[in-house]
Amino acid sequence: MIPIVAIAQPETILEKKIGGATMYVFPSGTVHGRVDFGRTITIRYFLRVMKGGKPRFILLDSSKARKIAPKITPNANSSQNWFGGFLVRSTTQHQLDITIARELSQKINDLPTRNHLGEIEKTLSKEANLNVVIGRTRTGYKIIGIWID
Repeated sequence: MIPIVAIAQPETILEKKIGGATMYVFPSGTVHGRVDFGRTITIRYFLRVMKGGKPRFILLDSSKARKIAPKITPNANSSQNWFGGFLVRSTTQHQLDITIARELSQKINDLPTRNHLGEIEKTLSKEANLNVVIGRTRTGYKIIGIWID
């Protein structure tokens, strides 16, 4: 007989409601999946959360949108070639402005130019948190702001 504690149990993603926002807190290890908001907004994530390090999160503030809740799908199929932290898509917006916190931006800027893209992906995958604010329009929903810190 094998004791039950010997079988590795997958860690769960914590979901917290904070006012009109939903926060997803990720366990240590490699986590990936997607968060959908309605039919037009999708956030894909692929994170490498350091064991013993600070927790990582996605904060989705939809307090201005009301009546619709985000849906998270952990371990959703994703491209094996993409390891960059976060991918935010909106089918109704052609351009999204993203603000990166100064401390994270400085870490990225200090990297050698020849390795820049790969190192950006590694840094975002290991250290970044995502904050997205969603608002309502006459015909649906739109992303008002994105911050990575």
